[in-house]
Amino acid sequence: MLCNTIQINIPACQALQYNFEMTFDPERFAKALRELWAASPYKTQSALAEAADIQRSSVSAYMNARPQSITGNPSQPTPETVIALAKALNADADYLLLLAGHAPQNYERGHFKGVNRLTPEQKQVIQQTIDIFLEKAAAEENPDTDYIDDDFKG
Repeated sequence: MLCNTIQINIPACQALQYNFEMTFDPERFAKALRELWAASPYKTQSALAEAADIQRSSVSAYMNARPQSITGNPSQPTPETVIALAKALNADADYLLLLAGHAPQNYERGHFKGVNRLTPEQKQVIQQTIDIFLEKAAAEENPDTDYIDDDFKG
């Protein structure tokens, strides 16, 4: 994973990326949710839904990145739903919030305390630095960075 490559902790790296452009990727969220569920004590989606106090159909839709609305796009879970799922799965809520395209709860911790006080120019310098790492990672043949968008390949 890119954040491992540049040797900073993953939630912090993802939090930095969130500050500039974090979008909901239903497939990545679904994969993470399925992996957490498989490692959980819940044997059924219904049991997980009950523990998180959400609809079973919602759990299924999130785990399968299935459209749940008339738009034809997978529904983005609310921050409250993500936090409830994380709590039920004994998972890092900030990690799941980031995957769901939401700001982490503990945004002000670690390296990124005060990022919101940076000027647009300072944020642009940081974004350019991230882009350099992304371009480098995209150019390398590495299964840990294959998820990086082809837009970054030279």
